[in-house]
Amino acid sequence: MKIALITPNPMELRPTVRELAEIYGIAMEVPERSLIHLPHGRAVFNLLKIHTDDRIEVLELPHFIDINMVLELIEGDLIQIPDKAVFQCIVDLQAFFEDCKTFPDWFNKIDELIAAKDQINDDYTSHPLYYISKDILINVKNIIEIIATISSDLMSASDMTFTEHLDHIVRYFEESPYTNEIEEEIKERLSEIVEELTLHNHFAITRSEFARRIYAVLNDKQHEKENDKRKVRLSKVLVTGPNNVEYQKYEYVFITRFNQHMYPQNGLLMHGRCRRTLNENFKHRHCTKVFE
Repeated sequence: MKIALITPNPMELRPTVRELAEIYGIAMEVPERSLIHLPHGRAVFNLLKIHTDDRIEVLELPHFIDINMVLELIEGDLIQIPDKAVFQCIVDLQAFFEDCKTFPDWFNKIDELIAAKDQINDDYTSHPLYYISKDILINVKNIIEIIATISSDLMSASDMTFTEHLDHIVRYFEESPYTNEIEEEIKERLSEIVEELTLHNHFAITRSEFARRIYAVLNDKQHEKENDKRKVRLSKVLVTGPNNVEYQKYEYVFITRFNQHMYPQNGLLMHGRCRRTLNENFKHRHCTKVFE
């Protein structure tokens, strides 16, 4: 059975479909996300990327950490964040952090904002700092310091095999007072992938070289394809946009989350006429039943 969920923002809906399938025990074929797209996998990648990013050489920097990396690290839940307001604070002050590319940049900018906070009074209610306390700014600085410590610790290791590097990093997250343990699912999938990379277990490499290679492991599509071949073929649910389903055939099509701001490429608003256009198109050419 093939089912399509057509929505203006499929990337947003896909995780929900996966979660609902697990909650209700629905046996269906839902592709596993690569490790780099899981919060803990992404966090490990970013912590190592701080010292191996290609922009380091181009910009002649000692390391590289921009606002996107910081937000992903905080949101990834691998680093312990006592104050949950830290994430929203950085989002609200994003414009001030756009030029921050190194840890000193971050520390200097936060110090400037802390100093500026003392000058903010009721005449500046439109300024984002008016609604942010000095304590939260201090907590932001503490989190950046923790990220700096963790990233430095992860890069401080002697030469060892690829598997030994991986084991060392997993143990670090188990023992560090600043982090949570890597999720068991990620540990298991990493072990399965690394077992197949027998060549990597015979040569000692530096931590920097390991950090540059880890992306291929965290984004290992070939391993996932091999796993897919061993799975029993189940009902397939595709979550996609209206422009990508045109040449596919499905037994059921569900159209969801369209409104006056979200509509297909043909420019029609999602009033009755547009709904009829979509329904007739899919009923006549692509599927058995259409639901809204």
